[in-house]
Amino acid sequence: FDLMLRLLPLPEDQDAEVSTGAQEDDETGPIKGKKAKAVAAKRLASLVSQEAAKDLVQGLRDRLSPVCLVLHDAQNQLVAIKWRPSAFLPQHQNVLMGSTPHTVIPQASGEPPLCVPNVLSLTSDIASL
Repeated sequence: FDLMLRLLPLPEDQDAEVSTGAQEDDETGPIKGKKAKAVAAKRLASLVSQEAAKDLVQGLRDRLSPVCLVLHDAQNQLVAIKWRPSAFLPQHQNVLMGSTPHTVIPQASGEPPLCVPNVLSLTSDIASL
């Protein structure tokens, strides 16, 4: 792969609640309640981060599909990008270039200009997501 992104979990404020809930008391009811809330909060954070990862992958696919393949490993929280080599060869302008910014390379008089995807724009698109 040309680019690998490791998705980090969301920062959780619930860890402090879990550690305070781990204290032993004679009353097991409140501790179980705290633990149950902490487990529920972690599950919710996990669901939110999975949805955020899906949104990120879909955004990358929507923006970059003409120039790369975007692969997602949900279990290991990895996103891999494989550039399409043919997309970076100079080519004449066509209708399918609309979603990706291109740099125009002027040619000799009478010939149409050649276009190459703007790599700086593509990398800034990835960083902005």
